[in-house]
Amino acid sequence: MARQKKQTSDEALGRTHITGYGGWPPPPNVHNHLQVFADFINKHLVNGTMLDLGCGDGAISRIVATQNPKKKITGVDLEPHPHWKIKPPKNLTFNTASIYKLPYEDNSFDAVILKDVLHHLPDPEEALQKIAKLAKKQVLIIEANRYNPVSYIRMVKIAGHEHFSQRKLKKVINRPVKIHTLENHVWPDKLKLPGRLVDSTFSLPPLSKLRNYNLALFEP
Repeated sequence: MARQKKQTSDEALGRTHITGYGGWPPPPNVHNHLQVFADFINKHLVNGTMLDLGCGDGAISRIVATQNPKKKITGVDLEPHPHWKIKPPKNLTFNTASIYKLPYEDNSFDAVILKDVLHHLPDPEEALQKIAKLAKKQVLIIEANRYNPVSYIRMVKIAGHEHFSQRKLKKVINRPVKIHTLENHVWPDKLKLPGRLVDSTFSLPPLSKLRNYNLALFEP
């Protein structure tokens, strides 16, 4: 598929990246960004069935499904994404539904993931209580942490996005949870070297809580 024109907006649900690239397969720097999340899912989530709720273009689920043929994945979003028409792996399907009217019964999936979804919901606590019931074993919440020196001005002050600190994320989940952190950017080629320096700096223990993604893993 041809790459789309450069985007000027930051479209979270469609997962159109700030670098302006769209289409499949993505360029290497975007694919590497997505692979970081796929690696975490491959390492920490159980095998079996997985619901990717608010999947956007389905890129992460497409990578995970390709690398895990025995895992059955369902990607769901409110509107169909054009990338869904690109032939997916046999173990990946897509469906349209509202988070508030999901066509699934409780315990329908072994694991449920939500990436960059909660901060779009008017009442994330209430929505999460219902969503967690769909999972038998695990729920993974991936939320950008924009309360750090790299992202705060652009994402919070300028774009006006609402995001979660670790403290707020734990409050929303309201149950025992393990918080993992990642520093994961899509750096343009011209900024690759300084970008690596930024990423490595936030790998230092004193700064780990400021990494730009929080990944909350818990039992339903």
